[in-house]
Amino acid sequence: MKFLKIFFILKLIPSILFSQVIDDSLKVYHLEEIVVTATRSKILLKDSPSSISIITQEQIQNTNGLTVADVLQNSQSVFLKDYGANGSLKTLSLRGTASEHQLVLVDGNRYSNFQNGLIDFSLIPLSNVERIEVVYGGNSALYGSDALGGVINILTRQPVSDRKVRSEVSKGSFGFERILLEGQGKFHDVGLLFGYLGEHGRDDYPYIVKQMNNFDTTLHRTNADFFRKQAYFNGVFQPDYHSSLTISSQYLTAERGAPGPFITLNDLSFARQSDDDINLLINYFDTHINGIEFSVGSGLHSALQRYVDPNPSF
Repeated sequence: MKFLKIFFILKLIPSILFSQVIDDSLKVYHLEEIVVTATRSKILLKDSPSSISIITQEQIQNTNGLTVADVLQNSQSVFLKDYGANGSLKTLSLRGTASEHQLVLVDGNRYSNFQNGLIDFSLIPLSNVERIEVVYGGNSALYGSDALGGVINILTRQPVSDRKVRSEVSKGSFGFERILLEGQGKFHDVGLLFGYLGEHGRDDYPYIVKQMNNFDTTLHRTNADFFRKQAYFNGVFQPDYHSSLTISSQYLTAERGAPGPFITLNDLSFARQSDDDINLLINYFDTHINGIEFSVGSGLHSALQRYVDPNPSF
């Protein structure tokens, strides 16, 4: 009897396996291949040894943000440290590491401050950003000790074949105003993209102060104003299908107030901070030799920050 049971079980196993194959209703969706560049060399996303998050142009537009900080705050495993309103300092942390342990690149060119390793993401407008790649985890073997928490590679926009000019004008609360002028197009082997962005706001929002006599006093935030101006120019020269020369450049200047703490009615801050930033990258790419990719690039990043506090008490 025992042998008969074993015989029937062995007979049923192939039919069970066959029915699972026939009844398998799982569908396979073949997605488009994504190439990432925040790994020194171009590789497919599926071949990357580290976890990578890609923020596309469509996702950037859907966030309705103004700066890179507005986009990164919704990314996975990213903690955005926001120190105030629109013009305030904004840094980030990847997977619990310190803010100075994230390496930030723009088109593969180092953008992080050499002095303190920090980046104020509120100073990078989205007007010239095409895509953002976030590599999580240590990448010190490729980039050095400041890539302990991860790498963020910001890719700027490239000119398209359609020749067009666009302008945007925005106005919001607390004195916010924004203007954008941009033109782009391709002329034979040369593509050009250039633009200007200006933003400013007062950020003098009201707040309520509780007094000792239980009377509420409404005040307005002072010295929280800001302005940003950005000019950018991107160009590409492609004489054939196997070589290209690209230029990416931008100049950013910003000034903002540093409001004081909410302590007493007489505490006013007059401290000011200004930032001037220049980023330039030139890269040549060649694939004339079959199976060999040749790339050489040179970059320049200059950042100057000034802080003035005329308060005589400090």
